Amino acid sequence: MSAIKTLKDRLQESLERLSAAANGRELEIMKPQWRRQDGSVEPLTRHERELVIRWKFLSTCAETLDAVGANVSFLAHQALAAAYLQADDEIGPVLIVPGPEKTNVIFGEGVDRPLTPPEQAAVNRFLDGLDAYQRALNPPQ
Repeated sequence: MSAIKTLKDRLQESLERLSAAANGRELEIMKPQWRRQDGSVEPLTRHERELVIRWKFLSTCAETLDAVGANVSFLAHQALAAAYLQADDEIGPVLIVPGPEKTNVIFGEGVDRPLTPPEQAAVNRFLDGLDAYQRALNPPQ
């Protein structure tokens, strides 16, 4: 099975689990919490935060693949999907947000903490995969 298909299947499964956890509540993504039908809010449990984090992480990849489309090769898309899947398998659920000065790594416990050596290695592999995808998008002239 291709990495892209596996990623999209895992994304669908994540969305289904998140929808089941919602149980009539609406997810507020900007400040992850539930909004009940009566307008009150409810914090997410750790398990629910992990569902949101995995869904956001995998959907970032799927959205990128859809947005870029045929602008890069199928193999580059496969490699990007594989990088996301590997990070999810090794340290997930996790949301990795690369930045110009610092890469934020968000886990289900929702606290900033130092990465363990295996987590750091997984994040580095993920960032290497993103860099390779960027090079495929913008080949040297």
